[in-house]
Amino acid sequence: MKIFLTVLHLFFVLSLSAQTLSDSQFEALNDSIRKGVANEDIIRKIDSLFQIKENTEQDQARLHYLKGIYNMGFDKNEEVLFHLKKALTYFIDAGDLTFEARIRLTLSRIYADDNLFVESSKELFKAKNNAIKVNDNELTAKIIESLAHLYYKNGDVDQSLIELEKVIPYYVEFDDSVKLSRLFNNLAVLYKNQGSYQKAIAHNIRSMEYGVSYNNKWEVSQSYNNIGTNYLNLFLETDSLYYADIAIWYYNKSANLKKLYPHKWNNALTNLEEVYNAMGEGDLAEKYDKELLKHTYNDPKYMKVIYGKSLKYAIKSKQTQKALMYYAKLDSVEEILKEKISYDFQQMLSTQDLLYETEREKERIKLEEEEKRLASERESERVILTLTGITVIVVILFLLFLLYYKNSKHKNEQERTHLKNTILRNQMNPHFIFNVLTAIQNTLFDNDPLTTSSYISRFSKLIRQNFDLTHKEKVSLSEDLSALTNYIETQRIRFGHKFNYRISVEEQVDLEHSEIPPMMLQPLCENAIEHGLRKIKKDGFLEVKVTKNEEKLNFEVIDNGIGLQGVSEDKKEHSLSVLKARLAIMGHGDEHTLSINNRDDSTGAVVSFSLTLN
Repeated sequence: MKIFLTVLHLFFVLSLSAQTLSDSQFEALNDSIRKGVANEDIIRKIDSLFQIKENTEQDQARLHYLKGIYNMGFDKNEEVLFHLKKALTYFIDAGDLTFEARIRLTLSRIYADDNLFVESSKELFKAKNNAIKVNDNELTAKIIESLAHLYYKNGDVDQSLIELEKVIPYYVEFDDSVKLSRLFNNLAVLYKNQGSYQKAIAHNIRSMEYGVSYNNKWEVSQSYNNIGTNYLNLFLETDSLYYADIAIWYYNKSANLKKLYPHKWNNALTNLEEVYNAMGEGDLAEKYDKELLKHTYNDPKYMKVIYGKSLKYAIKSKQTQKALMYYAKLDSVEEILKEKISYDFQQMLSTQDLLYETEREKERIKLEEEEKRLASERESERVILTLTGITVIVVILFLLFLLYYKNSKHKNEQERTHLKNTILRNQMNPHFIFNVLTAIQNTLFDNDPLTTSSYISRFSKLIRQNFDLTHKEKVSLSEDLSALTNYIETQRIRFGHKFNYRISVEEQVDLEHSEIPPMMLQPLCENAIEHGLRKIKKDGFLEVKVTKNEEKLNFEVIDNGIGLQGVSEDKKEHSLSVLKARLAIMGHGDEHTLSINNRDDSTGAVVSFSLTLN
């Protein structure tokens, strides 16, 4: 009866919300508008949702928000403000601080575009307080960055720098290399505009480092170019050839990277021409001038830049003939640009006339089809929502049945017994279990079901073997080495197969009839992996040797890790104390055979002991 009432309640909730604006619908529309892919279909969708009578106040408020940000792309600021303020009123009354902050951030940008700096800053400070209250660090970072932009736009560069510096810890926390690269580049631009070229260089380098981290060669080339420009400014300021040489080095690095993008403008070559002209090296400057012309693709706007700079330095160096030549070339290019602009303008007018002729016909057809489309869309939404509701109900019923079945099964289970282990028996480390499960989880993310199944099977076998062995006083050597093999393989899963291993047994050793206390080798292998192999960068190797000498089995655990110098005396003693005590209990004096030493022939350690067979 309780299950039936739960399902019935869920059905009524779904029925009531079937016609409202879902969160997924809202986020999809919001993302489309934010990413700049909004079109007439989007606004028609929003308008059709406005017509739904079952909309809640929250739905209407969110639709006003969507319509507001949609119209931002069409310079309809009055309409934008109307819709955003409608939405803001609801979310203030509802106490939704996050959504209120988002709307205020958007309002601040509208006010800033209209140069209403006081109104813009008020909205930003309110938005910032809300974002901090709800502990939304991502939103807080966006707001602080907008505040920095507002200060810059208002001419307060110093305060803009202060605000931008505040954003750095947020993006570091998010580990967002793209945003950090952009942020440090913006800081560098501000410092350059202030004339603080050394600070600008430092921030350009940080920007470049983050650009390298996400392998964006174009961004790295831009950073090299910006660093070169700051050194060029230092040269022009101090007349020190030291700075000029560094500028040339960075410009060359930038130019070489930009050549990977042949259809983009290689402004580093322009800057190389400029720095050589500034140094009075006209011949070298002319070399880059010629190289630049190869990359213009006869584009007048690029040729204008080249000829303009060449004319400037020809006049500065009083080279009259060159100045006249570049003046004539510049004049010719400007004429081409004027003709191109005039042609483009005529084409635009022709297109506008054609558009005007067809617009009225389109409008008539659109009005006729709009009502049909809205009716069809609403019907489709009802069908989809109904099917979704039925699916959800079926899934919930299944989950409720499964839960009921499990609860019934648990009632019939016997009481759990505690596993008895002596203090000398090895136990699986919870940290080890957690790390192995994490490694298995990673294979799920890699979408590799066969590998995941194999890892889970091996891990479950290891747990079963450990539980079985700890109940026994003695086990066969074959059984113990099988469990050890499984343990080492599981460790390899944990460490991403960072090391290999080998278990070698002398021929005269009888694996099936030689009985030993269980799990004596596992702690030694664990220590070799955790304290030796784990800390090396090269491929690791672990070897377990079993030999026989009369009535004794000899064991060696050898690794090529960091050796004993990286392990404290306390750790070495602790790692052997359990094994030593187990050997002593057997009463054969085998504890005196236990030793741990650095390898003579290589890096790593060797642990060895002997065990007397009964």
